[in-house]
Amino acid sequence: MATTTARNKKQADKMNVRQRLWDSLDYSYGKKRENSNKEFAKAYSQADRTATGRGMGRSSYNLQTLANLDKQRVDAASQIYDDQIADYESRLYQIERDEKADQQWQAQFDEGVRQFNEGQSFQRERAAAQDKQWNKQFTYQQGRDKVADQQWNKQFTYQQGRDKVADQQWNKQFSYQQGRDKVADQQWNTQFKYQQGRDKVADKQADRAFKYQQGRDKVADQQWQQNLAFQQERAAAQDTQWGKQFDEGVREFDLNLANQKEQAAAEAQRWQTQFDEGVRQFNTNLNYQQGRDAIGDQQWQKQFDESVRQFNVAHGGAAAGGSGGGGKSGNGNTNPGNQNPTKDDKPTKDPDEQLIDDLSGGTGTGKIAGKAVGSPVNGTGQGATKDRIAKALATRLPQPTLKKIK
Repeated sequence: MATTTARNKKQADKMNVRQRLWDSLDYSYGKKRENSNKEFAKAYSQADRTATGRGMGRSSYNLQTLANLDKQRVDAASQIYDDQIADYESRLYQIERDEKADQQWQAQFDEGVRQFNEGQSFQRERAAAQDKQWNKQFTYQQGRDKVADQQWNKQFTYQQGRDKVADQQWNKQFSYQQGRDKVADQQWNTQFKYQQGRDKVADKQADRAFKYQQGRDKVADQQWQQNLAFQQERAAAQDTQWGKQFDEGVREFDLNLANQKEQAAAEAQRWQTQFDEGVRQFNTNLNYQQGRDAIGDQQWQKQFDESVRQFNVAHGGAAAGGSGGGGKSGNGNTNPGNQNPTKDDKPTKDPDEQLIDDLSGGTGTGKIAGKAVGSPVNGTGQGATKDRIAKALATRLPQPTLKKIK
């Protein structure tokens, strides 16, 4: 009867444990199902609003989408329930394993208590035997320690004797060292006195050498004074000779300077004459060139008018160009593209080179005459000023040379 009651109580406890486990899992997985239903309801509503907002209404596509969502919700709930069952079975299996392990451990524990009780008497006997052995060993160790103390005392007495002997030896060595140091002090004093005597002799020798050097320096000073007087006399003689040479050089310089001034005056007079002749020739040539340019401009204008007339006739009386349209630039020698070159078309020279040729009667266009200084040359817009003429002639005229004073 008692065994049956205990078995029934154990079975009721197991059922209670299983019920509490299921209730605990049902609560946590119920939260998961609730959250899943909320997420699918939200997705369901969002898909319905999106389809309605696009004007799809309750179309077959929208209904299929909602049906798919509802199916996914059911599948998710079924999956959560399956997970709950699997979790419950796994934990229930773990609980049953723990119960079996507890039963095994209890059996092992009971067996261990039995073996412990059986071994207690043996351990007590073993402990009594070990106590007897320890007492014997302790008594033996006391004897060994007593012998060791006696040996240490003997060694300590021997070491005291050795230290006493060592102290006596050190005192003897210290006394001997004191005697050696006293002798060393006497030797140092003797050497110090000897060195003092040597230093005194050396001081006397240094005084004699210093006095001797003073006499030598005095003689050297007298010799230097004599040499200085001789050098001063020689410098005075050289100064007199240099003064004569300087006066002679000044005289020759004055003569050369006077000759150079005369040559420069004659050169300047010759250059002025050439300059005036160049200006006259330049003006004459300028008037001639201007006349030639005027004739060339007239001829060019006639050719240009004739070309315009022929162009208008050739093109059926098109709008006629102005008779003086293009004009002429430069020095009047510009030639249109459809005209033959005239005899006045020549390579253009540098204005300064042209001016030099005109003044020197070279390959210029003619003599300069009849035109005021400063008028344009060959239509270049550069006047024959005195500065330009002087600059141009300066490269052709010989320069005066001065005689170097020696």
